[in-house]
Amino acid sequence: MLNLFENINIIDRISLIAIILSSPVIIYSIWTYQKIIYDVKKGEIPEALRDFPVYKASPDSYLEAKNKVNCFVDLIVANSKSLEMVIDQDDLNNLYTKGFTPNKYQPGRYFYYAFQENCICEKMIQWPVFGLSAYNVRERIIYSEKLK
Repeated sequence: MLNLFENINIIDRISLIAIILSSPVIIYSIWTYQKIIYDVKKGEIPEALRDFPVYKASPDSYLEAKNKVNCFVDLIVANSKSLEMVIDQDDLNNLYTKGFTPNKYQPGRYFYYAFQENCICEKMIQWPVFGLSAYNVRERIIYSEKLK
């Protein structure tokens, strides 16, 4: 065994050591990945997933929001001088979901948009993820002076 280790170059030695050292993390990641899926199927839903908001969309609302955007684009193409597109958080969520209400209890990545005073709050949850955590939650705030 020692002769085998002496016959491989330094890069291969480092790679072998890295694989050996990272294997517990990889095994733990696979275990948590499977466990989160199993728990959600059983009805044991993590708090982050349970508390994540879901927009109730409809195809008609999506078509209305898409029509607003298309009209705005047509005005840009027509070279109109004063342009203003007014959309609300329902329109933004409808555009994202394309008129279908997402099922956050199915594995995947989900977004939710909320308008606040002068910002848009984008919430995202992704599950399951391969890593030390079973899911990834992110909140991003987009500031703008033009928001009402």
